[in-house]
Amino acid sequence: MTLVCDGQEYEVVSRDLSLGGIFVVLDRPPPIGAKVVLRMSLPNLKETSFISATVRWHGDAGAGLRFDGLRAIEAWALNQLLSDE
Repeated sequence: MTLVCDGQEYEVVSRDLSLGGIFVVLDRPPPIGAKVVLRMSLPNLKETSFISATVRWHGDAGAGLRFDGLRAIEAWALNQLLSDE
């Protein structure tokens, strides 16, 4: 998954995921309040998703992001992924 902030791209790994947001692991998280875009592949979707998010908090190894809005198809795909866990 790729996080894009201010034109910079960072390869990130998710440690926690919900319909409301995601925690991503990265060395230098963007500042709290920063607007970012996640470029990610979701199960059952053929196309790459571009999901807008806001940095809400920092943790020891990354940042907690709140999704700014999911399209219905992305919400469905996330529900499918979360129900498999």
